[in-house]
Amino acid sequence: MFEINKQQFGTFLAEQRKKQGFTQKELAAKLFVSDKAVSKWERGGSLPDITLLVPLSEQLQVSVAELLESRNMPATEQLNPQQAETLLKKALTLSDEVPRVQRNTRMRRGLIFFLCVLTAALELLFARHLHYDLSSLFVYELLSIFIGAWFYLLAREALPSWYDEHAVSFYSDGILNLSIPGVTFNNRNWQHILRAGRLWNAIILIAFPAIGMLETALFDRCLSLPNLLVYFAMLFLPLMIAGKKHP
Repeated sequence: MFEINKQQFGTFLAEQRKKQGFTQKELAAKLFVSDKAVSKWERGGSLPDITLLVPLSEQLQVSVAELLESRNMPATEQLNPQQAETLLKKALTLSDEVPRVQRNTRMRRGLIFFLCVLTAALELLFARHLHYDLSSLFVYELLSIFIGAWFYLLAREALPSWYDEHAVSFYSDGILNLSIPGVTFNNRNWQHILRAGRLWNAIILIAFPAIGMLETALFDRCLSLPNLLVYFAMLFLPLMIAGKKHP
């Protein structure tokens, strides 16, 4: 009774967005979320965070009540106490919805990360079976597991608002410190940086044992300096490109 109908909400959201002449990407940029998030709302796959209700209503030029009711309400329509209570309970369901969606998303990412680590481990075991010495690559794989665990499981999905208000070129979260030359961190580029970090970390985990086996087959050893340069290029360049592409 008090839950928001996701399909109705998504349809209403799409109608109001188009009425304002926004694309999904433009609306997402104004809310500091990804366009995939807006697309998912409009498809009825999920609901926005309760903290986005006011900025979303302002961008679409509708009231928060209209968002929750998923319909345009006449200016003369007055809410009675019971209707107001119902709207409040609907808003509170968003608080329950978001953690559940985030938990499911984190579980999927955790599974992807586990499969990448498992694939890398199997590659190393196969290399050992072939009597290839890939010991010089272990440090890269361990570092990738450490960094990947942060990107896939621990990274915040949004930055504090003061990152958007100031040009901050340094990010610190516990024991992880991140600084990318020429990039300031904000909620416009943060999701893109996270996606680049997750994708390329997975590529590194899986690709480096294969690269090591190929080098050993061709040169009878792993090429330490080229591997070092390739590793850090694959690790930081995608983050830099993602950060600068969406300043």
